[in-house]
Amino acid sequence: MDRIIDDPLAITPTWLEGQLRCISSFKDLKVTTVETETIGAATGFLSRIARLTPTYGAKAPQAPSTLILKVQTNREGFTDVAERLQAFERELGFYKDFAPDLQARLPRVFGGYAEGGKGWILMEDLSAWSQGDQVFGISHDQVKSTLKIMAAVHAGYWQCDQLGMKSWLPCHDFWFHDDLGVTWATIKKSYALRLGEAAVALIDRVVNNYENLIEELDRLPQTLVHGDLRADNLLLSSPASSGSDVIVIDWQTVTRSLACIDLAFLIGGSEPTAERHGHAQDLLRFWHQQLVAHGVCDYPYQQALHHLRLALLICLAVPIVAFKELDGPSFHSAREAQLAECFLFRHTQAALDWSAEIALQD
Repeated sequence: MDRIIDDPLAITPTWLEGQLRCISSFKDLKVTTVETETIGAATGFLSRIARLTPTYGAKAPQAPSTLILKVQTNREGFTDVAERLQAFERELGFYKDFAPDLQARLPRVFGGYAEGGKGWILMEDLSAWSQGDQVFGISHDQVKSTLKIMAAVHAGYWQCDQLGMKSWLPCHDFWFHDDLGVTWATIKKSYALRLGEAAVALIDRVVNNYENLIEELDRLPQTLVHGDLRADNLLLSSPASSGSDVIVIDWQTVTRSLACIDLAFLIGGSEPTAERHGHAQDLLRFWHQQLVAHGVCDYPYQQALHHLRLALLICLAVPIVAFKELDGPSFHSAREAQLAECFLFRHTQAALDWSAEIALQD
């Protein structure tokens, strides 16, 4: 039963019944048929998603009418990334060891199996929510709603010894931690003029000092970090523009590290520059206030500002590695080209707007 699933569209009623019967409230459940459909093909890189629509043999008022099945990617190149990151082991570890203690709204998990970067997770279908769009971006209010959720997560595990006891939870293990030099040289050939001299000079310095920046993280406060906090990994309440509620999903890159990595990733990658213009500082202040409200009292705002600048520098690796993983400049689709460019220009502009170069001088 607990084996790797190669084709999520080949799920049988017997298999689904066996998984649901492991839950006490469903122990007598009978699944007679199951329909499957692929969803989310344009946004998933480390996994594939299918929606399952079962029919039941008797009245089952508590049984889910639809479910989501998440299985490992079959895309060449990304299979190696998923294996290196131990993606499914991390995500199942998160839902088992941390999710039950979090106040945040998360999908209910009905079962799962992991062999490092491969595996599957059977979970609640939350398709009534709107998925964020990385290329389109999210609003300032939606960024704040996300930061409110993550501040509770960060505060709950701030400098927590429990994190080091989880064998599946690595330290500072980001999908964008890579050798940057060759790919950055390729990017410069196509984008140097559009980025501008200041941006190119800053990224040059970051690439040359990247390992030193990563090593600095060992000396800073650690907590539970999502590691890929961006619009595609958010579910937004309807209407999506309201920003009143957010669900953070896709915890395959969860790690223990500096909390501001999540801020840099979200602010730098998912909020368009024009949306952020004129009130960027209030995002850090809002998150810091939430952190303090949750009991983190020994973390001054100026220290958080320095850490955000450091994180913005580290996250300049995101567009470089994304460009490489998406096979730039020979992208497979217009969507992937747009994704690579929004990573590049947003993260770079955020680092400039926040004067992140100051963190290189300290």
